[in-house]
Amino acid sequence: MMRRYRGTTLTELLIVLAVSGPVFGAGVSVIHKMLAFDRRIRQEVEMRQTLVRLARTWRDDIHHSTTVELEQLEPDNHQLKDSEPHATQVLTLSSNSEGTISYFVQENVCQLTRTAIGGVSRHDEFRLPSEWTIQIQRFSNDEWLRLCVWPTDVLQPVEADNDFPALATKATLILEAKIGRDHPFLSRGADI
Repeated sequence: MMRRYRGTTLTELLIVLAVSGPVFGAGVSVIHKMLAFDRRIRQEVEMRQTLVRLARTWRDDIHHSTTVELEQLEPDNHQLKDSEPHATQVLTLSSNSEGTISYFVQENVCQLTRTAIGGVSRHDEFRLPSEWTIQIQRFSNDEWLRLCVWPTDVLQPVEADNDFPALATKATLILEAKIGRDHPFLSRGADI
């Protein structure tokens, strides 16, 4: 009578390994794709929240301002050698009740500094992904301000005439506000 061993043979073990290898490989690739998708969705949600916060702050600040100054600063020489130097736009808003508010815009970052009448400063930052650009424009006899946000792979929005706002591309967000008045907030653009 032959004795039967209660273990697995080497052949059975090799068959299990051969079958489980591709299954584990497919599982790892699915998990990797799901994590990349999750990261992309999280970045898009963060960007949308940043844009909503920027839009609210922008509208309120422009409407409450009494004087506005927009200047273009030349590129900084202290930039890294590998990157192109980018000009900085500085928008300074003044109001009788809130003090001075400054927006510093460079490429995809908008930094906000509020200096109250008593001299206390508060800082905020609106940072978009590196493939997006922010720009400030004045138009219509300098009574309106426009904040444009667009992806860098899309051509930048066309400058507006004095009284006629420029048409935006589909992937552009344009925020417009009238200086010093409680004027209805205008927002154009879609598919951000």
